[in-house]
Amino acid sequence: MENWFQHLFKSLVSDRDMFLARVFGIFNEKIVRIWCEAPWSRFSDLGRPRIIPPGGGKAYSLDFTLQSQDKSTFVAEMKCWVGYQNYKLLTLQNAEQLDELEGPAFNAFKEVAINPSRCKVSVDGTEQPVDGAILIWGDVAEAGRIAAKHRYKIFEVLSLKDIIDELIARKHQPYFMFLDERRRWCEHLYRGLAKG
Repeated sequence: MENWFQHLFKSLVSDRDMFLARVFGIFNEKIVRIWCEAPWSRFSDLGRPRIIPPGGGKAYSLDFTLQSQDKSTFVAEMKCWVGYQNYKLLTLQNAEQLDELEGPAFNAFKEVAINPSRCKVSVDGTEQPVDGAILIWGDVAEAGRIAAKHRYKIFEVLSLKDIIDELIARKHQPYFMFLDERRRWCEHLYRGLAKG
């Protein structure tokens, strides 16, 4: 069965793929937030978390604080670099892909995954106890999901493709309204550039 997500972002035309990747990167976090607002979603989003790693120092912001229906709470980081390094990170295939992701914010994310009680997490200035970490990737192979969860003690690895599939399958109107609005904005831009 063809993977529509890979087909959408990976073609024989590199300029096209990089353009689509950049446009998608502008709003792809909003898709997760729309999913979290749905009454049937597995998670709600409490907002962007700020993490102070063990030993103190600078706080780092991540993308989401996801709370499950049983009130377990997780910091969440999304990596959706669909065209990066010749599509190297389009699909999470193995844990080694995470080994290459550096930077203090992602290191703080990994620290929370391994030992959440050692990090201070706050949301909107209020301290927030967390139970671990969730990774959101553009597309996820099951082997990659299992390997990442095992190596980094990540609670869950979500696929943005699967989130979109669920929004479509459930005919979630806020999602389609959001896409229609972004389409109109782009059409307005292109019309303006063509007419001056």
